Amino acid sequence: MDILKHIEEDTKNALRAGEKIRLQVLRSLKSVIKNAEIAKQAVLQEADVLKVIQTELKKRKESIESYIKAERKELAEQEQKESEILQGYMPKQLSDEDIDAIVKAKAEQLKVTDKKDFGKLMGASMKEVGARADGNRVKSRVELFFS
Repeated sequence: MDILKHIEEDTKNALRAGEKIRLQVLRSLKSVIKNAEIAKQAVLQEADVLKVIQTELKKRKESIESYIKAERKELAEQEQKESEILQGYMPKQLSDEDIDAIVKAKAEQLKVTDKKDFGKLMGASMKEVGARADGNRVKSRVELFFS
């Protein structure tokens, strides 16, 4: 099923079931997607929608860290619940071993030998990985490749 249709269907189901948090998160997500479509002046493809969701997940993660530092446990828990809902729309995440294999294959393909080509390898690896892994995880695996 198309991810936009899936989000729309889940929004209707959350409304029917009275799931307030899920409904709030999905409505917010739909709004962010719509704003991205307006900015791009085109209907978003699935990969673009996944990038939007990934950005929203990153915002939630940063908020969780800020709330924990500020000792606002209840707000951190709320953000965590929202994160878990959004995570349900992301593809299955790659393991570190899978990321390592992609990094190694891209390094061989690009003939990368030293750390000055970090950006080139990182870009190529992220393009291959897409939304299946967080950028920070890929960055740490690329750094490990050079160590």
